Amino acid sequence: METPQNLPRRGKTLFSLLQLQEYGFEHIKNAYVQGLRALREYTEAHLVEELRTADTQKKLDISSKWNDSDQMKILSDTETLSAFIDLDLTKAQYMYLKNLTNDRKCCIFPPYYKIQEIKRSCYPPSCTIEITNTYAKVINIHD
Repeated sequence: METPQNLPRRGKTLFSLLQLQEYGFEHIKNAYVQGLRALREYTEAHLVEELRTADTQKKLDISSKWNDSDQMKILSDTETLSAFIDLDLTKAQYMYLKNLTNDRKCCIFPPYYKIQEIKRSCYPPSCTIEITNTYAKVINIHD
C-alpha cells in the first residue's frame, strides 16, 4: 500500500478516508494521542482527548474562549504607567489588581518591575539641587 506522502492531495484525502473506514475513528484518535505522548506533548494529548469526548456546547464554549483570548492584549508599558500615575496607585494596590485579573485568567497587567523601568526612563531621578554663589544683575529702568 502506498504511503500518503507519495500521493497527490486528492489521493491523500482518499487514503485518509480508507484508513478511517478500515481502522475506525477511535483507533486513529488513540494512535494520534499516543504519538503526542511519545513526543512528550502531554497537554496537547489531554486536549485532544477532552475535545473528542466533550459535548457540543462545551466544544462551542472552548472555541469561543480561544477566539476571545486572541482579542485580549496585555497593556503596554506606557499605558500601564499612565494608569498607575492617573489612579495614584501604590505598589500594593497595583499588585492587588494584577493578581485579581490573573486569578480570572485575564492577564492584562505587566510585571511591576516593568513599571519601575519605564518610570525611570520617563522621569529623571529626584535629586537635590544646591545653589551657591548666586547673583543677579539689576537693570536700571528709571532715568
